Amino acid sequence: MFAGASNFAISGSPTFIVHQFISEAGSFQQETIGAVPPGYIADMTDLIPVSPFFTGRKDILLELANYFFPEPESTAIHERKIFILYGIGGAGKTQTALKFIHTFKTRFVGCYQIAASSEESIKASFYDIAVKNDLSKSSTWEAGLRWLAKHEKEWFILYDNADDPKIDLGQFLPQSSHGNIIVTSRNSTEETAQYEVPRGERLGSRRWCTTASKACHKEPSAYLRR
Repeated sequence: MFAGASNFAISGSPTFIVHQFISEAGSFQQETIGAVPPGYIADMTDLIPVSPFFTGRKDILLELANYFFPEPESTAIHERKIFILYGIGGAGKTQTALKFIHTFKTRFVGCYQIAASSEESIKASFYDIAVKNDLSKSSTWEAGLRWLAKHEKEWFILYDNADDPKIDLGQFLPQSSHGNIIVTSRNSTEETAQYEVPRGERLGSRRWCTTASKACHKEPSAYLRR
């Protein structure tokens, strides 16, 4: 989905297929200065509480912790990290991501939940981030995206329900060398590289990258190798 991202399947279905890779190339659409994007609701990027019925996925939470906070501590901690949780709807992807982010949110300057089901909701979410950080009343959604790219302190974003294969999430990715991102998705595509997981088998984190729209598969990092 993103260059350098790791992937993890949430069990609950015979097969899971890695979601579409997304190019980071592309230009942003320009919008009227100060225009409130459709679908905007104040504080829409606040993390929702974890459901009281969520019983926890400790194995996956450990995978996330190992990925975002590798030990021993190294410069890798301060590099941009993207982790993809994929699987069928209702498998617990969102709740797992929320549990992890809530647990470690004090480590970050800001944690945001973006409804990634449509371009409209993504833009409205970035506008909310701009408003939250007092970027002026004339802010556009691009201002929120730029703030994340330029802000030197670590932040966390959950792109939730990125299920529409027609949306290029790459254009909504902060262009920076830092930051922490979890993407939840359930879609697959036959046009890009795929990884199928048989029933009962758990997929470890794997690094994927895209170069000139051609996918290549890299080995898992040492600290996530099984």
